[in-house]
Amino acid sequence: MCIRDSFDGARAELVARTENAEMLAASSPDSFNRQAEAAGYRLDYGQLTGDYEGYLAAERHLAAAFSAVDRRGVPSSLTGTGPFLLKAQIDYTLHRFDRTLGDLEAPERDAIATHDDALLAEVKALRGSATFARGDYDDGLALLREAERLDKNPSHGQRLALALAKVGEDDEALARLERTTSTTNRGKAWNALQRALVDLERGRRVEGRKKLEAAVALFPGFWLVEEHLAELCADEGKTEVAKAAYARLIERTGDPEFMDALARLVEVESPDEAKRLVAKSSAIYEDRLARLPEASYGHALEHMLRVEKDPARAVSLGEKNRDLRPNGEARTRLAQAYLRAGRVPDAKREIEKVLASRWKSGETYATAALVFEAAHDTNAAHLAEAKAGASSPFAIESVAWLRASLPR
Repeated sequence: MCIRDSFDGARAELVARTENAEMLAASSPDSFNRQAEAAGYRLDYGQLTGDYEGYLAAERHLAAAFSAVDRRGVPSSLTGTGPFLLKAQIDYTLHRFDRTLGDLEAPERDAIATHDDALLAEVKALRGSATFARGDYDDGLALLREAERLDKNPSHGQRLALALAKVGEDDEALARLERTTSTTNRGKAWNALQRALVDLERGRRVEGRKKLEAAVALFPGFWLVEEHLAELCADEGKTEVAKAAYARLIERTGDPEFMDALARLVEVESPDEAKRLVAKSSAIYEDRLARLPEASYGHALEHMLRVEKDPARAVSLGEKNRDLRPNGEARTRLAQAYLRAGRVPDAKREIEKVLASRWKSGETYATAALVFEAAHDTNAAHLAEAKAGASSPFAIESVAWLRASLPR
């Protein structure tokens, strides 16, 4: 196996490329291209590893690129696009969706003026993904389809497929993912992971596990896949296997989500260990909220809901997360926060907005059942519970933690 066909190998290669790019950027502070190249590698490193320091470094190089443009003008080789497309890619990754839409105005004008279909497709794909994340599903999907029409780059089809899965178009989503090809094992593993997530969302655990295991074989050590295998083991009652998997993930990544997951698994038998894990993850979340708030709201919200169990803080984060991206996922999480805080009318308002949209999720329906039950709307609760069961046989189970937290 080629060294780049494993996570550790790919990371080592990316580190080497990043170090070289940063050395060149340091020696050429007025070069937009040098700074942009370093920013791009740092962004890729953050996406590969989940390390927020990579994103922060990408932003530092991006700022240097803008400074270079201010001092020397936009390089003619970029035909006016300048650092804005790169800024859009970084802002999108960090969940700054309104900023992303603004960043894309200059590249879009440039693509139209120069008849550059590949650039225009990238602009429309990013604009479509950001629009979809903002809860405008129809316009987002239309833009994603236009991107794919303009350029058959597999990434555009993948973006479209992931959006389709969120609105219940599973068959089309899976068909697109299955015919998407990649030249790298990392890309093939990522594709297998996405197909697995569609299966798992619909409760097809056997099929989902097979695809996750295939992804591990393609790209060994890929933490994004390993975390879903650990979660699946926990859901299936394979507690010892899940605990060992999360412990390995914590050692390798230091990610607070895995600390929280392990804390939940050991809370009864080892309460002191659980408290230690939660204290450590809480400190990491506070640091991330201070430095990269938009990228952290959703993750910190789940921490406050399920681990810290701080209803007021959860509501505050949930509202910020909803304002940032008022889609079905964010509104469902906010409804959960409102329900935990005893604000049933607010929870009902939020969940009804999701149910009135194209968003399709077993967790949303299961949450709605609890909200309507708390609101003493028995018929609506039964209907939501039935939809949850039709979406996934494990949907009701996915909110058992929320039911357990509510007053008896």
